[in-house]
Amino acid sequence: MPCLCVCNLRPDRALPLKRRMQTGPRLSDPGFDLLLNSSVCQPLSGANPSALGWDDPRMKSFIASCDAKAVWKLANPRLQSVNENVVPARHLGTAAVMAELDRRWGHKHEGLNAKYLGGTESRPRIFAVDFFDIRKLNHSEPPEINNLLDEGWRSIPQHSPCVVASERTHNSPMAIHARSQIQRQYNNHEALNTSQKSL
Repeated sequence: MPCLCVCNLRPDRALPLKRRMQTGPRLSDPGFDLLLNSSVCQPLSGANPSALGWDDPRMKSFIASCDAKAVWKLANPRLQSVNENVVPARHLGTAAVMAELDRRWGHKHEGLNAKYLGGTESRPRIFAVDFFDIRKLNHSEPPEINNLLDEGWRSIPQHSPCVVASERTHNSPMAIHARSQIQRQYNNHEALNTSQKSL
């Protein structure tokens, strides 16, 4: 019997919950004890200056995940869960959005940044974990970020901004050449290297 479910319901594929219970693969009998959820972040992200928050239709993926979790928790009272997302953007009202995320998920979200856990990126996230207090995680130092970039190139800050899967971000990670002082965005290889060290 599997012990883990990774949930990322896409809103364009999410059927009404009642129908999913009738047609989906054993939705009312999950057969796992740990649920990891990471819904789409674009509706909440500060890297998206036009983020719409709850007005973005993609937030339906989070709502569908909350509904599924409630059903699974009834079927398996031992079910434990983790929900992860970005820290909501300031223009959306961070505290109000977090309070609504808490209410819908059923557990309080806490902030955590990968740079305090050995990551090379400043990657602020929120987590709702119902079986462990993430504030008790031990902090650690990251590897030297410049060792992850192409020869001759250096990261401008000690921790790079979060590498996102978009070319339209307004806060791209930048490198500077040690001799010419030319600046450029991380290339694909560098972005992959630094991202892997922040997971």
